[in-house]
Amino acid sequence: MFVLAPCGSKGPAAPKGVFLPRLTGGPPHYGAAAIEGTLVENRGCLELKNLYLSAEFASPSPGAVVLLLWPEGSKATRTDDGELRVDAPDLPLAMTGKRLFIGGAFTPSLADAEQKVGEPIPANCRVGLYWVATPVHS
Repeated sequence: MFVLAPCGSKGPAAPKGVFLPRLTGGPPHYGAAAIEGTLVENRGCLELKNLYLSAEFASPSPGAVVLLLWPEGSKATRTDDGELRVDAPDLPLAMTGKRLFIGGAFTPSLADAEQKVGEPIPANCRVGLYWVATPVHS
């Protein structure tokens, strides 16, 4: 007896050692909130630093870090120069070391973030702030 792999398998969501939390199910619909920051790889986590938030939220403390919760179907790949590139449905291309401007909203807690991605967030990626990434709406 042999088992066939499913057709259209796209491989892993991220390179080995990189955690890419992806939402389960369809994308949520949020208002016009947006966040901007520099995407960095830190301890195997893709974090957003040097944050700027839309007026709907109080600005986080200086040095605050956000773990992005990416849409279902997102994929991270390593470039030839060692940076990470994240391709996510309906979002702009994201590259580590570059600024990223996306829509979405904060989740209220770690438990809510884990429920949204359907798996535990590794201890080294538990930064305290979690942002559900969606397209920017006006």
